[in-house]
Amino acid sequence: MSVTFLIASGLCDMYDGFASKKIKRTEPEKKFGTQLDTVADMVCFGITPAVIVFSIVEAAWYALLVFVFYIICAAVRLAYFSTFAAADKPVKHFQGLPVTSIAWILPLVLFFHSATASITTLAIAGVLFIVNIRIPKTHGVWYVVFSAMAAALVILWWRL
Repeated sequence: MSVTFLIASGLCDMYDGFASKKIKRTEPEKKFGTQLDTVADMVCFGITPAVIVFSIVEAAWYALLVFVFYIICAAVRLAYFSTFAAADKPVKHFQGLPVTSIAWILPLVLFFHSATASITTLAIAGVLFIVNIRIPKTHGVWYVVFSAMAAALVILWWRL
């Protein structure tokens, strides 16, 4: 159930920008929305994946270190994005892997691999959150592709 909600969170996060642009807001309301989005992203994509993996694997000492490392990397990534998103410049690419990517990466790993592989996935994702790589921002047809992928993942998970 938690994996399904993780996927749903990713899907909702993908479309929240559309909704926020349709609503007329003051500058303080826009800033508040940006901060609220960051907090929601931290809970949904920073803390929740670590809790999901923690609940399904035997948590050895190294796994706990990975969970803490992942959560810190997600926080750093979100703070970095919030700082530059608040600069009122259109964002054409991301620096580092967006934390929302874990909403489809982790369910795929958990579905096709052992639960232990998810610890490695969180460690790699944590590194990718903070490395200096450029990732194009999704737009256009990619929204349809990711929405279809999310639907397929939910169907796969509900069939288990």
